[in-house]
Amino acid sequence: MRGLLIFKYLVLVTISLTLGQVASAQEHNHATTLSPEQEKLLFLGVKDGRKSRDLTTWNECRGDVEAYFLGSKCSKERVISPTLKKYINSDFLSCVNEALLFSGRDNTSEIEISHKGIMADVRHSPLSLHSFGRAIDIHSIKVRYSIFRRESFNFEADGDASFFSTLRLCWGRVILEKNQCPLFENKFELTGTIGKEDEDHQKHLHLSVPFCQSGNYSEDYFIR
Repeated sequence: MRGLLIFKYLVLVTISLTLGQVASAQEHNHATTLSPEQEKLLFLGVKDGRKSRDLTTWNECRGDVEAYFLGSKCSKERVISPTLKKYINSDFLSCVNEALLFSGRDNTSEIEISHKGIMADVRHSPLSLHSFGRAIDIHSIKVRYSIFRRESFNFEADGDASFFSTLRLCWGRVILEKNQCPLFENKFELTGTIGKEDEDHQKHLHLSVPFCQSGNYSEDYFIR
């Protein structure tokens, strides 16, 4: 009898902790992204066409904007939304250059993103844009000025706060003008990004392309 009571108590504690974690994820719109190993399984579904309408792959090992999962090599087949891929290729570099110009630095034509993932399993994180491949968690950005001259900007570092603030302002303008999304809380820097104003984003910058139509956020999806 005592053993049964202990078992029931442990079950209740587990349920309580789980609900607390879910509530936290909903409140902060934060999802645990897939590891490179988990993403390989998702890629198989993209490759055989089961999710080809909603997802594609990104060769992050080449181009003006290169990238890699923190602690891993770059992927030639990173699973991503076609929409986020398009905006990274067309607008992210220009926003980096705007941040460089604001801080009195030279422009660049090549950057490298260190990130903490893009995709999250939609079954576990239905309230995050990560679930649709429309968000990336950026840890740091390496800028290449020349073969011998490079500079890194780390989101955690207080000294790089101005760089990332300007980057966020630029990205918010892109989301407003090109994706037809209204400003979140009437602020450019909060539109399409989540940063240190949120307790779950002290070590990475969440950057996204929300679902918007006719100047409004879609009701069915989170907006950052």
